[in-house]
Amino acid sequence: MLYLPANQTDASKGEWLPKSLPAIDRPEVPKGVRITTASKRNDALPDDSSMQFSDVGPEDSLIRRGIYDSRFVLYRTTPTLSDEQAKSLDAIWLDMFQQDAAVLNVNGHIVHPRGTHHGHPMFPVTDLLHSGENRIVALYENRGWGNFGRPVARVGLLGCARACSPRRS
Repeated sequence: MLYLPANQTDASKGEWLPKSLPAIDRPEVPKGVRITTASKRNDALPDDSSMQFSDVGPEDSLIRRGIYDSRFVLYRTTPTLSDEQAKSLDAIWLDMFQQDAAVLNVNGHIVHPRGTHHGHPMFPVTDLLHSGENRIVALYENRGWGNFGRPVARVGLLGCARACSPRRS
């Protein structure tokens, strides 16, 4: 922009703004680092002998289990189904006490929630269950609670899981 002092009409008496600033004396930037090797680690699978599962009762909680922070928790079940049961069940409903998250592994297949029932996630399992023993592992994200207000009275734990049949008209 050309700035002209008051009552001046001659452009040659004007001043161009903004003026260029002097260069900033910057330190030398370190050279980039090229990553030449990387490592990968798979967590132990639930059937690995290093995993220690224990039975969870209906009134049990993570706090009673000594888990006071937010973290991921694995739940495992091995229901035995008849051929009729395996064909008629199409979803697993997880009744979680709070807005936590979960993903299932049903007989080796990763299953993400699709839809909800009463605000809790439904996992489609059509064609994933079979007659005989089935293996279901839930990776549950316990997001934790603030330690004040009403939510303190509700402790984190997966309330229950139910297999659901299709709705009949």
